[in-house]
Amino acid sequence: MQIENAFAMPLGFEMLEGVDNEILKKFCLERQHDLKGQSNLIGWGTEPIKSLANIVLEQVNQMHTACGLNYKQRFSHVWTNVNRPNPIRTPHTHPCFFTSIYYVTSGSSLNLINPNNNIENLIDNTLVKNYNPFNQFIQRIYPRPGLLVTHPAWLLHYVEEDSNPSEDRISITFNTVIAK
Repeated sequence: MQIENAFAMPLGFEMLEGVDNEILKKFCLERQHDLKGQSNLIGWGTEPIKSLANIVLEQVNQMHTACGLNYKQRFSHVWTNVNRPNPIRTPHTHPCFFTSIYYVTSGSSLNLINPNNNIENLIDNTLVKNYNPFNQFIQRIYPRPGLLVTHPAWLLHYVEEDSNPSEDRISITFNTVIAK
C-alpha cells in the first residue's frame, strides 16, 4: 500500500553561522522587562538585530516559497526572551503566519503540539514502536546556540520546564506575515 501524508506541517531548521551570540546575549539581557523574561517589541532594523533579521527573513521566505505560496513574508513583531527558570508552560499560538525562534543559548525544549489533538487519546504510548509524524503528539526541539527554528504560528507550542537549568534560555522571536 502506498502511504502518504494527507496534510503536512512545515518545520524549518537552520544552523546560522557567523552570528555573534555574545553581543546578542548582552542585548537580550538588557531588554527583558517582565516576569516571563520577555522584552517589549523591538525594531528589526535595530542593531545588533538587523543583520540577524535579514538572515531570518531570507530563511522564512525560503520556507514560504517551499510551501508553494505567492508573495513574500515580512516582519510583524520581534522580541527577546530570557527564560530563567520560569518557562512558557501554557500552550499558545502567535497572531501571524510564521514564527521563527533564534537560540542565542541552549536550554529547555520547545514543544510543538500535533494539530490532530485527538491523537493523544487514540494512540497510547504502549502502542508506539517508533515515533513518527503519524503517531506522535508532541515534537520536542532541543535548542542550541545558533539554531533557527521556523514553524507555522497557528501551531500550539510551549517551552518545557527545565528541572536543572544550567543557564538562561535566551532566544529572539520573529513573527512574520504575508506582504501582498
